[in-house]
Amino acid sequence: MEWPLTSGSYVVGDSNSPVAVVTLASENLTDDLENYAICGTCFTENFGIEKVIVNVLGNANISTLIVCGEESLHFCGQSIMALYENGIWDTGGFRKIVGSRAVLPYLNEIPLRAINRFIREIKVVDLVGTTDPTVIQESIDSCRDSSRSEASVVSMPEIDEDNWRKYESLVTQSMISHLKKRGGSGRIYLSHSDFVASIFKLSKSSSPVSCSLRFLVSDKILTLNPALFIFPR
Repeated sequence: MEWPLTSGSYVVGDSNSPVAVVTLASENLTDDLENYAICGTCFTENFGIEKVIVNVLGNANISTLIVCGEESLHFCGQSIMALYENGIWDTGGFRKIVGSRAVLPYLNEIPLRAINRFIREIKVVDLVGTTDPTVIQESIDSCRDSSRSEASVVSMPEIDEDNWRKYESLVTQSMISHLKKRGGSGRIYLSHSDFVASIFKLSKSSSPVSCSLRFLVSDKILTLNPALFIFPR
């Protein structure tokens, strides 16, 4: 089967290299690096991480994932490290990354066996926040050739509004919970597919604010109305 297995914003290098690199929100780092099998960005704590897992497992030569670059507002880097260190747990049918600071750190689009194999077989190097190409390149070059027994072919559906819709109730619950805890005014970042969708100001009232959001998902518009969205600063 042709590799990489799923689409994304990445560059394919030497497929025989034991190293994959994810540069998080730093889109230009790829140009300054070499000797990797695949190198690309990751912006979301759910579908983005799942794409990384699928492509890493899809090449038996890859045994190390280096996580570097500027952290995204979705805490993707922190979430990958939390997955590597703590694993996941099932909460109401949603597989949640234990210890993630992200809003929706759920991995439900790929098989559980793939997630467990990623945790078991891939060494993850924490360079989150590092944007110096020299430091990252040294880490790439220090990785020894240690291929895995075999590649794992994992299918992943294309992401559209139906994939996002399943999380609507979780986001609503999150907003209500944070409104009850905070109750004040502030700048709130709203997460969606690859970037911060909007910024709202909350009133000083402790009651939830109902609002309509239009989420850009791929090339389509998803409207959640009414919806309650609030996340920690």
